[in-house]
Amino acid sequence: MGLLLYSSIFYQQGFSYLSPMLFFGTIIAILIGLTNKNIKFNFELFLILSAPLLLSVFTSIIGLIFQNFNSYYFFLSLTTLFHHLVYITLIVFLFSSLKKSYSLFTLQSAMLVLGFFGFLQLFQYQFNLNVFHLRATHPAFAGHMGEIFGGDYSGATFRISGLFQEPGDLTMFLSPLILLIYFHYDFKRSFSLGILSVLLFNFSRGLSGIVAMVSTILFININRLVRLRYLMIIGFMLTLFIFNYSERLSYIIQGNDPSFNMRFLTITSGIEYIYQDGSDFFFGKGLGSSAEINLNTGDTSIKSDYIRILFEQGLVGLSLYIVYVMYVLSFYRHKKIFIAIFVYFLMLGILGDTMSLFYRYIFLSMAFLSISHRNIEERSEKEKNLIYSN
Repeated sequence: MGLLLYSSIFYQQGFSYLSPMLFFGTIIAILIGLTNKNIKFNFELFLILSAPLLLSVFTSIIGLIFQNFNSYYFFLSLTTLFHHLVYITLIVFLFSSLKKSYSLFTLQSAMLVLGFFGFLQLFQYQFNLNVFHLRATHPAFAGHMGEIFGGDYSGATFRISGLFQEPGDLTMFLSPLILLIYFHYDFKRSFSLGILSVLLFNFSRGLSGIVAMVSTILFININRLVRLRYLMIIGFMLTLFIFNYSERLSYIIQGNDPSFNMRFLTITSGIEYIYQDGSDFFFGKGLGSSAEINLNTGDTSIKSDYIRILFEQGLVGLSLYIVYVMYVLSFYRHKKIFIAIFVYFLMLGILGDTMSLFYRYIFLSMAFLSISHRNIEERSEKEKNLIYSN
């Protein structure tokens, strides 16, 4: 299980069928098939993960019939669907067949590995070394990096990225890890893990991941926010966030942050394209088309799931996706861990493109099938009985 999680770190290679995640996953699946007689496959989980993709192909078929849909983009939708279904099928099979109790060490060790390489980047940058040939930050910042503290930011401040290509990707991967650990009892004892998380977020400065994680924690604890203890925690988190990100936030407000500007440009360009070509407004251009059409933004994707869905599936597809989200949130509300991870990727999708994050299938599967749901329910029941007995 840990090997599959670690291999998903290299998700930038996910669009290749020789990706590490697919390679190790296939080997594990073969071993399970040869040694395990109780092979299982959870079709419910498969439908949850694949439903948005199947809906997109449905809108493509309608568009092909009624919208004079380009056949190239229709077959691109089918190809993209097949590609994702390969990963979904493999991951669902693995998590259905393997044990459902995930060691806390598996989650913690993934953080420690990323932390090690992140601080190795920090060490090399401080001493001007390149022994391990790790990129100190995203290549777009190379040649004009500022100081770690107190330097002229303007998009050039040094930021660690661990084993990822971009600093923001580090926080986007760490956040669901932290959420999964959050639902384990031992999280309260992991003070050193909390310190490591703060340091990693501080030196990577990835806004998308941290904002999505904090928003998720607030969402799942919405009924407790009026309690003094939670208000104090929220106040502490906001203070820490403002202290660490105040400089970057000021540059975002002033319009001088290149990363945010690029993200915002892809969103506005996608909206403009849809409105200029009104024929695609209802059923979109097809799944995967946003990466094929040149929007003259300098990026290959639209940095918002919802605008990307509007672009690829049209207003009909976006409406169906919202219905799907509301159904999952309502029907599976008792699966607290799964809902937390599900909501995290919803929040991340506001200003991020999660389509290429193949590791989200791992986190969602891990959360959906985890026996920790039962542990949380048992603990809640014990707490209620204790209150009543007193």
